[in-house]
Amino acid sequence: RAGASTPRLGTLIYFRVLKALDERSVVNTFIESAATKHCDSLAACQSHLAVRTTTALGFSRSGNMHRRGVLAAASGLLVLGVIGLGAIAWAPRWTPPADADAAARRAYVVGIFEDPSARNPWARFGPNNTTWNSYVAAGEAPTLFTYTVKDDWIPALAADVPSPLQLDEATGLWRSTLRLKADQLWSDGTPITAWDVAFTFSTIAAFGATKLGGQYPTLAPEEVLSRVEALDELTVEFFLKKRDARYRAGILRAPIVQRGYWEPQVKAALASPDPIKALLNVDVVDEPVAGAFLQGTWERGSFVDRPVNRRFSARNSVESVFANGAVRLDDGRGQAWSGYGTPDGEPSVRVRTGPHVDAVHYRVFGTQAAGVLALQSGDVSLLLNPLGLGRRFEDQLRGTPGMAIVKNPSNGIRYLGFNVRREPMRRQPFRQAVATLIDREFITNQVLQGAAYPLSSIVPPSNVAWLNPDIRVPGAGMSRANRIREAVRLLETGGFGWASKPVLGPDGSLKQPGRGLRMPDGTPARPLELLCPTEAYDAMRAAFATWTARWMNEVGIPVRAVPLAFNVLISRTTDQQDMDIWMSGFQLTRYPTYLQAFFHSRYAGLRGRNAGGYSSPEYDGLSDAFLEEAEDMVRAKELAFQLQDMLNRDVPWIPLFDSPLVEAYRSDQVRYPATTMIGGLQVEPRFGFIDAVELAQ
Repeated sequence: RAGASTPRLGTLIYFRVLKALDERSVVNTFIESAATKHCDSLAACQSHLAVRTTTALGFSRSGNMHRRGVLAAASGLLVLGVIGLGAIAWAPRWTPPADADAAARRAYVVGIFEDPSARNPWARFGPNNTTWNSYVAAGEAPTLFTYTVKDDWIPALAADVPSPLQLDEATGLWRSTLRLKADQLWSDGTPITAWDVAFTFSTIAAFGATKLGGQYPTLAPEEVLSRVEALDELTVEFFLKKRDARYRAGILRAPIVQRGYWEPQVKAALASPDPIKALLNVDVVDEPVAGAFLQGTWERGSFVDRPVNRRFSARNSVESVFANGAVRLDDGRGQAWSGYGTPDGEPSVRVRTGPHVDAVHYRVFGTQAAGVLALQSGDVSLLLNPLGLGRRFEDQLRGTPGMAIVKNPSNGIRYLGFNVRREPMRRQPFRQAVATLIDREFITNQVLQGAAYPLSSIVPPSNVAWLNPDIRVPGAGMSRANRIREAVRLLETGGFGWASKPVLGPDGSLKQPGRGLRMPDGTPARPLELLCPTEAYDAMRAAFATWTARWMNEVGIPVRAVPLAFNVLISRTTDQQDMDIWMSGFQLTRYPTYLQAFFHSRYAGLRGRNAGGYSSPEYDGLSDAFLEEAEDMVRAKELAFQLQDMLNRDVPWIPLFDSPLVEAYRSDQVRYPATTMIGGLQVEPRFGFIDAVELAQ
């Protein structure tokens, strides 16, 4: 690579030799891992090279050769290997050339801790809808509306707010029209039009929003959206089956794709034996985008590099938020939009869109510890992590010259879920007993030393407008002894028994754990698995999993915590739904459409958000009614409170905790337009302000 140091060049030669030796063997795995790892010593590299050479070139243990002329080839390859190893020896430690051209360009370098699993937008917003995929694809797919840094709903592709929904008596459908901004371009220079918008929604309909999974049931709900039509190049009309809050909070926030690129791909996928699989597997290396940066290069396990989009239409636009709540958008070409009142005085926040850099470069680290070291040394400017910094990393970075640490409220949840399709998780008393045993306050205050706070509801406390303040939490305020007594009572009410019940001493301490939990039919309860992230990924969830398993075993519920890598955990719980109990988490939307999307029985299939399979006709009807209250927010809030009460009663999930979002960045390298907001610097849709960050040097 141009710009690579001599030691790095030597290592690259070494790996090229290995690949030449055996294209088909396990050496490929070694080469792939070498993007993020280094040989422990020169001797280790020499030994490895010697073994691979003799094996690949056909030497037996006695030294015989299988074919003529191989010795000469081996000699040549070994010479190259020695050259590479000699170069490696010059450096005490080698690190991969994550961005060989960084010194020659103005790149914004960001660290992440999990490799992306999809760049294809249908997969990214569908079954592979993870925060890590969202980070590296920020801004690629345009939306009609977006949010300001203060959570105001504002036009993006749209020129103005949509017309009010009007009932068409002839068709029984609700209709609303919307104008797009003129002169908006894709990265290939073609205009973004109403035809792209209509094509996007017709494609979702053709494959089925529910079958696509992920966010699509909210972005294009089949029970709400009838169709979308392009009336002309810049006018689009929406036809809804009913009034629904997801028109504004979901449909008008859906990602738009380019018809010219995707139309032939969609036709081919629909003609295949497995249309959805074919669509999700389309290679999107050359897909036109609308954001500040192109898709660029993705080197698995190492980096994603996105060069600037020279045709970015929002260049030089300015978003201004005023103290009185007003918002003004200036497009940089003389056009402006204002909303939420009349702008008055100087804005409290001003976001000047660039981009002000030549590229955004995401480095993938195997652990948060490695990323923190890179931030401390100045190799990256910001670390993106939906969990924020852990306490020990915060302490490690505090006081580092040129380092800034900010703390913001998070609009997220980390929870325990039950697969209610299986025994005994399908029984409400069992779920209530587990919820009663978990002492959130003890873990957050004593084990995690205040680094997290307990959650009482699916709606987090940062979303004050929608949180039910009077919700009942199972086990709240109980001692450990009373939690055990109540859990035993609930299990007995549900027909469970034991070979040996838990025994408490006079002082309330556990004298004898429960043994041999029996199902209501008298059969022994089978051993259960509690799937959770690894401690390296999320030490807080790992701690909750350890204590939860301990408390469950104390009352005789046979369970063990099973830590899994993040992408494996997502696959097990979402793609396969092969789990008993699991711990996961989400960053949540401002308007709590997730009260329906996470728990409606309609979304209980594979890749659906209701991974645990919770099914309640009462809840389905109430959650539908909640979303249908598109105008009466007082009534909508009443319904949201009722839904939260039902969830804490039925317990398909147990809300566990969340933590303030602590982020660190190099203030000597970058400047952000704002650092105080719900969700922090990585808040959607900018994910690190990639289009507005300025380099300090």
